[in-house]
Amino acid sequence: MTPSPGLSVTEKETNVWEKKVNAADLPGGSAHRIMAMVVTATDEAGNSGNSAGWKDGGGATAGPDADDTLDFKKLNAGGFLVEVDSRIVAADIKVLPSTDPDNVDDKTESQNPYIQITFSEGNEYGIPADEADDGDADTTEVVHTTADPNIAYTAAIADAKPLAADSHPDVTISSLTLNGEDRLDEVVRVKAGTYVLAVTGLDIGEYEISYVATDDVGNAFDSAEEDEDFTFEVLERQPYEVELQPGWNLISFPGDPFNPAVGAVVGADLKADTVLGYQNGAWVTSVKSEEGRWQGTLVDIQGGYGYWVRTTAIESIETVIPPILPTSNLPTVPVISGWNLLGVVDAEQDDAGATADADEYFTSLPAWRVAYSFETQQNRWMKLLPDGEEANGTQHTVANGKGYWVWSSRPGTLVP
Repeated sequence: MTPSPGLSVTEKETNVWEKKVNAADLPGGSAHRIMAMVVTATDEAGNSGNSAGWKDGGGATAGPDADDTLDFKKLNAGGFLVEVDSRIVAADIKVLPSTDPDNVDDKTESQNPYIQITFSEGNEYGIPADEADDGDADTTEVVHTTADPNIAYTAAIADAKPLAADSHPDVTISSLTLNGEDRLDEVVRVKAGTYVLAVTGLDIGEYEISYVATDDVGNAFDSAEEDEDFTFEVLERQPYEVELQPGWNLISFPGDPFNPAVGAVVGADLKADTVLGYQNGAWVTSVKSEEGRWQGTLVDIQGGYGYWVRTTAIESIETVIPPILPTSNLPTVPVISGWNLLGVVDAEQDDAGATADADEYFTSLPAWRVAYSFETQQNRWMKLLPDGEEANGTQHTVANGKGYWVWSSRPGTLVP
């Protein structure tokens, strides 16, 4: 912000003044920016005061200068911020669910993704909030520099959050196409500047979103003209992988496999020869014949149950698990009084090893008393107790890909 010599005003009526100016006539012209308006006044008795949000730092000049302090929250609340809004920037677009939410926003394995479109119009002036340096946890002081290296202002921003000072934060999408096909009628406004497009039945391949948007003051943005079209890719769904060690492995899957048959999940090529389950108080078994066919009372592998798998090699089970659709019922597992062999269901289907608090996961089973997992390499049982009770070898989290013996003192239903 650059100090100005001030503006002359016209008295409209008693204690009311006005001034109409063109943006081009303001200090800095019509360049896109936000400015603070500081008003000082003196009454007939000689008492003087100024508008909220400005504190005279005792600089050399009579008016605002670089030694002053601007409190942007107070300026904003009092209506003393002046916007020169001359642009709209490209939207931030993400495809959800992403194959890597932390790093990649343009790849998905879902053929029914959500496209999230967010415009930064509500906080476009770049007033940040850095770490407070004055020991005041409620206020962050940031130095806002200008093109003039001799001019800088300290802005006090309450609650250490960026200031959203735009009085016209909304953006309207007037055109949106997906690979050239009009999808505007399917776009849903979530809030000012944020939209969602839900698409279904996409084939594996690459897609391009092109859009035209206009902000509240008439600035338009055409992504095609600005070379800012968004491209994303629908990938073939990758199999879920659970590692096996030589010996007995107590495992589970976060959802129902696309083809749940034991022969499809475990397959004939692995060195595994036996799969055991314990469901509704009874053992179910599947054994691989010399011809590689799986036979027995265990027919399908299901999410929510634990399974013992015996193998003689270090290898991995890889099976495709479809994403859980928003319209699908989440899986539940019946629990009997006594021992139950349960697995870890995860709607997000995070990789094997991802953990969750045991009490939170078993919250639908208030009667669970103890649980055990099994570490094959160490040939050791690991105990879990409710409420994080301490015990030798105790763990307090359940992990994707693992199975658990769980004791419940009464019947119930596991609702992950």
